[in-house]
Amino acid sequence: MAEPATERLLFFRSQREAGRWQEALDEAGLEARCLAWEPPFRDERGYWQPPRVWWKDVTDRLGRLLHVWWVDGAWYRNNLRIAFTMGGHHEVYEEVPPDCIYIEPGYGEELLDQEMTCDRHELPECAQMREDPECPYEEAHGIATREERLARREHRSIPEEEGEEPESRLDPLEVARATLRLRAGGRR
Repeated sequence: MAEPATERLLFFRSQREAGRWQEALDEAGLEARCLAWEPPFRDERGYWQPPRVWWKDVTDRLGRLLHVWWVDGAWYRNNLRIAFTMGGHHEVYEEVPPDCIYIEPGYGEELLDQEMTCDRHELPECAQMREDPECPYEEAHGIATREERLARREHRSIPEEEGEEPESRLDPLEVARATLRLRAGGRR
């Protein structure tokens, strides 16, 4: 696996809002990518598509092409399934189309967090459950969780020791300054 990026991601309800934030963050010298959710809709196969942003296509170990989407987890929980957390696929959530993986970006705004959740957890968990239809979710989830934990340790995105704090993602002071500039009309 290539070295995951540490790009920061911020998601917004509209393209206009994402653009305003991107401008303010760029002006403040903060590196982040501001993205706008697509509105929810029911696709031609009858699946509800939550507010989402396409991320990438991946091929699993079974050779299947899967489309990976960042999704608005709060909308998903409020409208489709309350138990949705971090990410999911069709083998666990029947409302996720069979050729998709959904990742909730709220569990780490850095792209590294999304890479780990998708590539080291959801992708192998989904493949395990497809390869062995008798494999219970708990077993596949346990295997994927161990793989993800090892990968995160390797990239030091989780604490090495119990109680050790992970590195901060965004500087709260810089985010507050950017917020104040936006509320004041932008350029200061």
